Amino acid sequence: MAEGALWQLDKEYYSISQERALILRLTECRLVEGESKPHKVHEFRVKRSALIETAHFETLLCNPAFKEHEQTVVDLKDDHPVALATWLKTLHGSGEADATGDADITIEDITIENVWHVLAMANQYGFDPKMPAAKAWFDRWLLLFPTHSFNHARGFRLATKFVVYNANYYATERCPDAFFDTNMHLRQNVIQQINAARTRLKSILHRELYRPIKDLLEVAKCDDKEKALYAYEKALRTLPRGQLRSHSSTTASTLCFWLQSVKPFQLQTCGSRYCTINVTAAVAGAIKKCLE
Repeated sequence: MAEGALWQLDKEYYSISQERALILRLTECRLVEGESKPHKVHEFRVKRSALIETAHFETLLCNPAFKEHEQTVVDLKDDHPVALATWLKTLHGSGEADATGDADITIEDITIENVWHVLAMANQYGFDPKMPAAKAWFDRWLLLFPTHSFNHARGFRLATKFVVYNANYYATERCPDAFFDTNMHLRQNVIQQINAARTRLKSILHRELYRPIKDLLEVAKCDDKEKALYAYEKALRTLPRGQLRSHSSTTASTLCFWLQSVKPFQLQTCGSRYCTINVTAAVAGAIKKCLE
C-alpha cells in the first residue's frame, strides 16, 4: 500500500513518551485470500534518546528501517503491535504508560500467546528478557519456557512445581502453534527432569505409606501383626487401586487429596510400637514428604 493510502486504515496511538521526538509507525498486516495486506496502523510516540542510549536496542538500531536516524517517523512492518508496545514501555520505564485513543495496553490485556510474541521480538531485535525491568513486567506470568527465558527463578520454580504435581502421564512441552517450528523451546533435559521429579513424588508417597508395613514384616514379633497389617491396608483402600504406580495418570496433587480423606484412627494392638500404627500420622507424614 502506498504511503498516501495509509490514512484509509484504522489507527491506534500509543503515547509511550510525552516527548514528540520520534514516531514508530507499525503497519499490521493480515492474510486476505492468501495475500498479506495492510490492516491497521499503530503509531508509537517514543523518545529518540531511549532508543539510542539503551544498549538493548543495539540490534534494532542496525535495522535498515533506522538507517536514516534523523527522520521523525520510522516505518516498521510485520511486527507484533502488543509485543512492541510491551518492550517500548519496558525500555522507557513506563510499564503502565498512558495512551491516546483505545490503544492503552495493560498487563491484564496481554494473553499467553502475546507473551510468546514478546519473547520472539526479543530474539528478533536483541532485547534482553533478563533485564530487571523486563523481569518485573513478567512477574505475573508464570509459564515454563518464558520463566526460563526471563531468568525468573521464582516463576520457574512455581511453574515447574505446578507441572510436576499436576501433569497427567509424562509432561510434554506445548507452545502456541505459531511458534512450534521455531527455536523457542526448553532444553530437552528440563522436561526430562520434570518427568523424573513427577515419578519420584509417587515413589516418595509409596515409600512413606508403606514404611509401617516394613516394620510389621521385618521387626514385629507379636500375634497382632497380621491384624495390624490387615487394618492398615484396609484404611488405605480410600486410595484407588494402582494409583501409586509411576505410570499412573493420577497426579500427585490428586493423590494427596485422596489421602487426606483417610479416616483418622490409631490401630490398637498389643502396644508394641511396631504393630501399633498411627494411621493419621503415617498418612500426614507421607503427604508432608511429598509436598516438601
